[in-house]
Parts: sequence; C-alpha cells; structure tokens
Amino acid sequence: MKALPCPSCGAPIAVKQGVASQKCSFCENVFQTDFAKIPEFEGLDEKQYKKLKRRANDSLDRNLINKAYLQFSSLAELLETNIDEEYLDIRAKSYSLKLKEILHESYNTTDGTTIVSVQHEAKYANVSEPSYYFTRIDVPMIDLIDDIEDKCDSLAKEDAIFLARRSFKYIALELENYLIPATQFIFENASFCEVEGYTDFGSYTEYYALAEPIYLGIQIRCQLYAMLIKYLEIIDIDEPLDNPVTSLEVYNNARKYVMQDFNLRYIQLNRRHGTYSYKAILHDKGVKEFSDAIQWLEDKLSPYFEEKERIEKEEEQKRKIEEERIREQKKAEAIQKAKEEKEKREKWLASPEYAALQKRRIKIISATLIVIALVGGFFVIRNNINSIKNDNQTIFKGGSSTY
Repeated sequence: MKALPCPSCGAPIAVKQGVASQKCSFCENVFQTDFAKIPEFEGLDEKQYKKLKRRANDSLDRNLINKAYLQFSSLAELLETNIDEEYLDIRAKSYSLKLKEILHESYNTTDGTTIVSVQHEAKYANVSEPSYYFTRIDVPMIDLIDDIEDKCDSLAKEDAIFLARRSFKYIALELENYLIPATQFIFENASFCEVEGYTDFGSYTEYYALAEPIYLGIQIRCQLYAMLIKYLEIIDIDEPLDNPVTSLEVYNNARKYVMQDFNLRYIQLNRRHGTYSYKAILHDKGVKEFSDAIQWLEDKLSPYFEEKERIEKEEEQKRKIEEERIREQKKAEAIQKAKEEKEKREKWLASPEYAALQKRRIKIISATLIVIALVGGFFVIRNNINSIKNDNQTIFKGGSSTY
C-alpha cells in the first residue's frame, strides 16, 4: 500500500492507483497525486496513531457521522498492514458508522426523514389519502454483511471471529438505539389524525387512531431483527452451543419488541387503538422474512432450549428431593426432641427434688385453705352477730310501741 502525508495536516493518506485527486478525511483538504512517485507506506508510529484516532473520536462525539466514518475507514486502511485487535475494532466501528449515517438521517426522532414524513401523513390523513413510507434498512445491511463476510474470509480464523463479533455488537447497538425509539415515537405521536369540528360555541379538535402507522413501525422492527438474524446466519461468530449469548439476546429482543401484541389503548384519543400484531401483516415481504428468520433462529437454539429444559427438570427434581429430605429431617428432629422432652419430664417426676417440691406445694395449699376457712368463718360469725343485733333492736322497738 502506498501513502503520502496530507499537505495540510500531515495525516497519512492511503493512495489508490488510478485516482489522481485525493481528499484528506481528517482536514478535508483536496490535492493532486502522482501514484508512481508515492513511496510505499511503512506504517503509523504511535504518535500519529493516537492523533488520528483522537480526531476520529472527536468527530463521532460531535455527531459528525459522515466525517467520523471517513476518518475511521482511513485509519483502518492505514492499520491494515498490522492486523491486531486495535485494527479489527476500528474496522468494525467503521462498518457500524456507515450504517449509522443512514439511520441518523432517517430515524432520529427530532428531524429524521421517515419520522417527519409519517407524522405529516398521519396528521392530515382525514383530508387526504396518506402515503406512508419508511427508509429501508435491509439493503444497506445486506451490503454491510457482504463486506464483513469478504473481510472475514481474508483473515485468519481467530481474527475473523473477533471482527465478526465486534462488528455485530456495534451494528446491533446502532440499529436498536435508533429504530426502537423511532418506532415507539411513531406509535405514540404519529398514529392518529386530527379532525377539526365546529359548534356554535367555537371550534374543537378530535383525535382518531390510525392503524397504518402502527403496522409501518412493526415492519421496521421486523426488518431490524430479520437483518440481525441474517448476519448470524451468514457470518460465523463461533458461538458455543451450550451458551449462545448473542443469538439468545437477539431472540429475546425480537420477542419483546416484535412478537408481543402491541396494546396502545393507553394513548388518550377520541377513538382509541385496538391491539396490533405482526401476524396481521404476514403478507408483507419484510414481515414474512422476519417470520422465516425467527423460525431459523428457533431451530438453531432448539438444542440449547432442550438441554436447558432437561437441566431445569433435573434441578427441579433435585430441589423436590432436597425439600423432602429437609422435611423428613425436621420431622425426625421433632420426634427426637419430643422423646427427649418426655424422658426429661419422666426423670424429673421421679426425682427427690420433685417430691420435695410437691410436699411444699401441699403445705402451701393447705395453709392457704386454712386461712381462707378462717377468714370465711370470721365473716360468717360477724354477719350472724349483726343479724342478732338487728333482730333484738326490732323486738325492743316493737314492744315499746305496744306497751
């Protein structure tokens, strides 16, 4: 590979034969070249590498996606003479940025072209025939998959696996970070039309649910996961059969974001939404492709699910056996404890200490009964004396009166 420093910023620029004009991806300077006079590239030194990577990251941090893509691509091209994990990571990032450029233009929720178009068509759906469209992601994804497959074929197996895994990670992250929020935005903000009404008291606005934008959002999500599954189908990421983490994550997310029914009744409208399902639009080519892709993924994961189910059944059986063992152990411990308590009581009842205690109890009880009897007798005698006195007084008074 031949390269020469940019006359403006000094960044090495890889030069291809037959291209007379070059543009520096780091400072955007355009200059003429003569391929025959350009020396062979001897590689980046540490200082150059750090400077170019910092500039590429700065562009990405500032959301200058096209510039960042060109810079990471250029940097990857310059590092290609020395294949290591740093080079492979930068190459993977350049693939994801190529896709991110398309996603950001169409699906950012502020002014993405698809978002704006769907909102506009839905808003005036009651007065015009809406024409919904969305930016396809299957075409750029197929191109990316082909590029990554070709690059992996040119690498050693270990490097190819690293690039395949890292590229998938970055690409899946970009797809889900853009398309899931974008479709949710469509569901909640562009799935109804406004109808103006007028009365004697003034105008009013009513809102009516529209099914078409919902199904459009479902189509977008179907393309997302169909393409991720296609990546896994074509490119080997060397997943272990007993722990296919990446495939499981894609499968679970597809179930969560596509395969569950969409219930949007919580959106406050005059005429509310019903429940929507991707199965209602299986006639759509993209949705059918998703359905077939999910079937392929389920077949791939079938041995894992079967083994997992077998292990879970074994664990459940072990758990039941352990619970039964613990119950029997507790039962035996309770019986043993009751037996020991009984023996302890019998030993106590037969002891001299218990006999002495009983004697003391009898004496206390006897003394208590005597005291109670004496007190009771005292009150009886006192009551009798009082009664006799009262009787005598009554007789005396009566006799005096008669006398």
